[in-house]
Amino acid sequence: MKKIRIILFGLLVLGLGIAIWKITIQEPRSGIVEKDLVNEFNKIDHPSNVKLLSLSSSHKANQAIVVAKYDSTLAYNEILEHYKEKLSKLGWKYDSEQKVTDWGEDLGGQLARFTKNNYTLRLQYAGDQANYGWNYALSLSWGLT
Repeated sequence: MKKIRIILFGLLVLGLGIAIWKITIQEPRSGIVEKDLVNEFNKIDHPSNVKLLSLSSSHKANQAIVVAKYDSTLAYNEILEHYKEKLSKLGWKYDSEQKVTDWGEDLGGQLARFTKNNYTLRLQYAGDQANYGWNYALSLSWGLT
C-alpha cells in the first residue's frame, strides 16, 4: 500500500512538473514566435489590387499561426508568381504545389508551400468555382505539419 502511495505521489509531482514547464517555458516561446510570424507577415509585399478581408493570429504550446484572407480578381498564376518573386527576396524558398479539393470536389483550388527556417507559408487559392467569400489566403505557421 505504501508503494502505491509513493508511486501515485511521484506521478502527481511529475504531472505538475510537466504542467509548470508547459506554462512557463513552452507557452511564452510560442507567443514570441507568434509575434515573429506577424512581423514576417508585415514584411510581405501583397498585390496592390487585392482587399484584405481578415487577419488573425494565435498560438498554443509548440504552435503559432497567422492567417490572412483576401478578395481578388487575379488568377491563381498571377497570385503565385507575385508571391514567388516577393517572398524569395525575403528569404522564403518555394517548396511545393498541389491541387486542393473540397470534400473530393475539384473547384480549382491550389495550395503552394514556402519555407523559411522553421516557418511554413501556405498560399491557398480557393478556386474559380469556389464560393467561400475569399479568393485566396496566406498562412504563416510554426509547429504545424
